[in-house]
Amino acid sequence: MLKSLRNKKAGSPPIVILTILVLVLYTTTLFSFIRSSGKIVAELESPIFLVNPAYAPEEALRFHVSEIGQETLIKTYIEFTQNKEYTYIQNPQSIENNAFFDVINPNLNESFSQRFIENLNSDINKFNFGDDENLNKIKSYTKTGKFDGENYFLSVVGYNQEQINPEKVSIKYSPEIRLTYSLNNYGLDSFEEVYQAKETCKKLIEGVLDCFVDTLPNFMVSYTELTLKDGKHDSLTLTSKRSFLIDGELKKVSFSFLF
Repeated sequence: MLKSLRNKKAGSPPIVILTILVLVLYTTTLFSFIRSSGKIVAELESPIFLVNPAYAPEEALRFHVSEIGQETLIKTYIEFTQNKEYTYIQNPQSIENNAFFDVINPNLNESFSQRFIENLNSDINKFNFGDDENLNKIKSYTKTGKFDGENYFLSVVGYNQEQINPEKVSIKYSPEIRLTYSLNNYGLDSFEEVYQAKETCKKLIEGVLDCFVDTLPNFMVSYTELTLKDGKHDSLTLTSKRSFLIDGELKKVSFSFLF
């Protein structure tokens, strides 16, 4: 019996070692090492398993894209409130220079997705990254995104880069940065939320202003009744409670509509 127990104990370390080896083998399946002329080349899908200098540059890329993208999101939102080339209103009509909000634009999410990428490329191209070659490569990276009405999902994919002393060890990887921007997190109610608030509050005989205040927490609300040539209209002005740094200036998002 004692001998049997000893045998079991003796067998435990090899099992542990085998388990560790399996885990190591699993975590290194992304790596393909080729030794050529005394130089080691490693091709990686991501440098996440590495310490500096391969991982740090991607974090720098992520930081800059995140910061630029936040401003791009607000600028794109403002662009859609102006109801010109881009709009949140379906077939916007103007009554004495006042936009009439009836139905939300059914193509809003698709249009917002495309316009955000256009603005992001423009903002990144204008940004001064100095002499940092790694950061300047962002300008040529592929950028795609999708807007669901509240959140913008951004993907930025780069081409192969080399890191770590190219004479001895060259690590090639393709950076891929995924970011999510939420309008609510940045202090803005979505256009869908504005539309739903309008549809709910316009049915009330009293307490219309309080209704908008309660349903659109990110905006200061001004509600009035306008008498125009074609009759009386309810007018709503929404002004963000938060200020945003846009093109070097602090600005609030503000827009109005009739309903």
